[in-house]
Parts: sequence; structure tokens; C-alpha cells
Amino acid sequence: MYNAPDSEYFIFILSTRAGGLGLNLQTADTVIIFDSDWNPHQDMQAQDRAHRIGQSREVRVLRLVTVNSIEEKILAAARYKLNVDEKVIQAGKFDQRSTGAERRQILEQIIRAESEDDEENEVPDDETINQMIARSEEEFDLFQKMDIERRRQEAAEYRRKPRLIEDDEIPEGIIKASQHFIEEEKEPHKDKFLIEPIGRRHRKEVDYSQDLMSDRDWLKSIDEDIDEEEEDEEEEKKKRKKKERGKRKRHIEDDDEEDTPRRKKPTPELTALLNKLYEALITYKKRFNLFFDFFYFF
Repeated sequence: MYNAPDSEYFIFILSTRAGGLGLNLQTADTVIIFDSDWNPHQDMQAQDRAHRIGQSREVRVLRLVTVNSIEEKILAAARYKLNVDEKVIQAGKFDQRSTGAERRQILEQIIRAESEDDEENEVPDDETINQMIARSEEEFDLFQKMDIERRRQEAAEYRRKPRLIEDDEIPEGIIKASQHFIEEEKEPHKDKFLIEPIGRRHRKEVDYSQDLMSDRDWLKSIDEDIDEEEEDEEEEKKKRKKKERGKRKRHIEDDDEEDTPRRKKPTPELTALLNKLYEALITYKKRFNLFFDFFYFF
């Protein structure tokens, strides 16, 4: 419907991160990037929606950026990534057809364009904006008249609010959060726990000297590794056998202890009988002056 010749729709809003990469908007001639992306190629994809086959008009690309905001940092990071790509990859011309003089010329053009961009990073006024968006002198004159009419209406209004939000219009919640953040920045170590890592993950050591070995040295090192692995396996087998012998020995000792009958504790009647016999023997020894030192009971 948007690309139809007599379409009533004159604006198309989309996000390149929400399925907007495959659209063809060849009837659009103006691209306005409202929210810049950290990835500059996402913004390039948004521009490419209008640079499609069938485009017959000049395409203007505009970007809205708030002064002194996070958007400036995002845009600076995106430009830095693109500059690195242009200097290292695009200007490098890693092919067999480009000469050193051509690569040098391309790199000089990129550096010269950077300095021009730095000079142009100023807040444009209404006239400058009209020059950027106008495609002809008639459009420029029309935009100038629209701005003059807008200023007249604003001057006629009573207690006209400014076009941008002012300090007294900022919500109290945002002001309190900002003050709290400033206080935390002044005392960064207050009411904060120090969290230390338990331990670093052990990284596997890589031996890059193997790339410099000859085939014979490499086979020799492989054989040494195999011999070491075989020795480790033999040691493990010996340890397992030793443990099994110890378990078997303890099992045999336990069996011997179970086969040996335990000595029962004498009953009180038997103890009294033995004491009575012992006293009778002592009396008999004293009466007949007999000498014997051992008694045997069966």
C-alpha cells in the first residue's frame, strides 16, 4: 500500500531490529533516523530501505540527536567503528589490483573527511536545517515562510511554553534519582560490599612451538606423549590391584575371626565351685607340706 502510485500513506515507521531488514521502500525519498544504534550497520540498513531498485529520486538521510545526551556518545562510538572499518579494511584494499598510491589516496580522503565532520558538529539553526532538507530553491523559500509564520504564532501566544523542556518542568522523581546518583559518585565505597571472585578458571596452556617442528620431531613428541599415558595407566592399574588385595586381606581376616569361637563368660555357680576347689587344694597342701605351683582345670 505504501509503494502504490496513488497511496494515501506518506510516512512509514519501522525498526530495523524488528523485522525491517527485508523491506523495499523505493518510493521513499527521505530517511529520518530518530534513535541511533550502537551498531552503525543497523543504521545503514535503515538507510538502505530507500536505496532500492526502482528509486528515481534523490534520497536525503537525516539524524535527530539531542545535544549533551547519551545519543552523542552512541553516535561517536558508531562513527569510531565505521572509521576503523574504513581505515583498516576498506582503505586497505586487500586485493591484487590496488596499488600503494591508491590506498594512500583513499586513506587521506578518509582523514580529511573526519576533520570536516568535526567542524560540522554544531547545533544548526532553522535556516541551516531548511537548507539541508530542501531539494530546490522553491522548497527552501517555502520552509523559510513556514518558520516565519510559526514565530508569529508563538509571539502572539500568552505565556507560551518553550519548544524544549526546561528545568522547572522536569519530574521530581528524575531529579531525586539524579541527586542520589551524584551522592553515590562522591562516596563510591560507602555501603557497598566487596565481592571477590572465588577463583580464576584454569586456562589450558597451548604449545605453539609444535608449528615449528619437523615431521620427525612431531612424531617423536607424539610417541613420548603416548609413553607417558601408558605409564600413567600402568600406575593406575597397580593402585587398583593394591586396593583390591587390601580389601581381600581384610575380608579373610574377618572370616577367620568369625570361625574362632568366642570365649563365654563363666556363670556365678561355676565361679563359686572353682573358688571352693581352690580353697580345698590350699588346705590340702598346707596339711601335707606338698609343693606344686600350677593348677590345671579341665
